[in-house]
Amino acid sequence: MTGELTEPQLTALAVRELALAVIVRGEVEAELRARHDNDPTMTTDLWYERYCLELSQAVQMTAEKAGLEAEVVCGLLVGPKHEGRYLRPWQHAWLEVGDGTIIDPSSAQYELPDCLIVPPDGDLYRHYRMRGWWKEGDGEIPSEVA
Repeated sequence: MTGELTEPQLTALAVRELALAVIVRGEVEAELRARHDNDPTMTTDLWYERYCLELSQAVQMTAEKAGLEAEVVCGLLVGPKHEGRYLRPWQHAWLEVGDGTIIDPSSAQYELPDCLIVPPDGDLYRHYRMRGWWKEGDGEIPSEVA
């Protein structure tokens, strides 16, 4: 994001800052932290691993209290690629602001940067947008999107 920032870009940055604060404090989701710590199948030390919806909802509530609008979106995140192919789409949740900019509070669980912001013209945007047409049982993702 360069030059003068638009209102949605400023909102996305503010929501990201709130998300990082929620993640660091962890107090909003103390139960999730405890569940994570007691689950031997968790693969990272991120307390919100597999709790993207709960984290997104907590961030949305915090943003709303601060006067910021962000919508929780549930869908699919397609990737990451492995040996040139997408292994599977992941059921995922994130936040979007007015212009469609994505703020993904739990992006680090996918080895992406912490609390990733993806503008509609960003390289990763299409990975979050492939959500309505694919469902469990449909098989592999069509080659035109892989």
